[in-house]
Amino acid sequence: MTENEVKEQYGAALCALRSYYSVGFFSREYAILRSKEILDDVEKEYQEADDKGKDSLRPKLKSARLLTYRELFEKMFLCIEDLAAIFSALIHPLEEFHKWVAKTPNIKKVFQNITDDEIYKAMKYRDISDYNEDEISIIRKYRADAIESHKKVFETVLSFYKLNEKAYIRMKHGNSLFYNLDSVMIRQEETFIIPVEYNTKIIENVDILMLNSFIYQKTYRLFQYIQQFQRILCEINMNFIENGGHYHPVGLIPEPKSKADEEKINNIISKYWFQDNVKYNINTKIELKADLKKINSMVDFYNNIPL
Repeated sequence: MTENEVKEQYGAALCALRSYYSVGFFSREYAILRSKEILDDVEKEYQEADDKGKDSLRPKLKSARLLTYRELFEKMFLCIEDLAAIFSALIHPLEEFHKWVAKTPNIKKVFQNITDDEIYKAMKYRDISDYNEDEISIIRKYRADAIESHKKVFETVLSFYKLNEKAYIRMKHGNSLFYNLDSVMIRQEETFIIPVEYNTKIIENVDILMLNSFIYQKTYRLFQYIQQFQRILCEINMNFIENGGHYHPVGLIPEPKSKADEEKINNIISKYWFQDNVKYNINTKIELKADLKKINSMVDFYNNIPL
């Protein structure tokens, strides 16, 4: 494909992919990092205080911990929603990515029973039926390992979602969780147990949201993995477009298990790398056509707020 053909077919999709890659993902992590900085400052203040100071700082410390844990919990769900939108969009034609990613997918449907074919599409795995038997064998082996690993992550994400879905729904709708600073010790961890009321007819029926340092650390690792996986998905598909619609000869696979395998894989890449070796530097931009009256009315609204 020529550069103009690529721009015409994939320009809008590339713009959307770049937006997620450059700003979208970090926007999820920004508040998490800031809340952790605040908690670290409070922890330091508490540790440096004398006994009397510690007594007065204890509510502030517990509040900072609770809010930091809660911030990650909320952003984790937004991150899961991002992954569902991006992955479900990438199993459709890439030139339609910007249309599909704007839809709101059903989280459970996206992550339940994900097929190898869907992962192949999202990861832009090339058809290798024209390779020789040895080449096919080694690539299939490593692709199978990659797919198994991805499916385990999707299963973990789905389990996290199901485990905490009610709490997140209540958090989104009026933030109607009953927060308190009382805590209990669970497996030697100071733990906040937050009741989640989800049945307005029988209010005694409650679920719980459980937050502590251990859960925070495990959730943050999962959050970081998802963020990195989303970046990889975007990068793979951006490269596909910038390379003129050419597939990578092997695709993203785990590290080779031996020097012999590494040599075989490198030979396959060299043998089947696309002939023209193009790398288009495509400039993308979003053209906004907004009603000037609408813009002015928005500015006027904020100017007229009586505060």
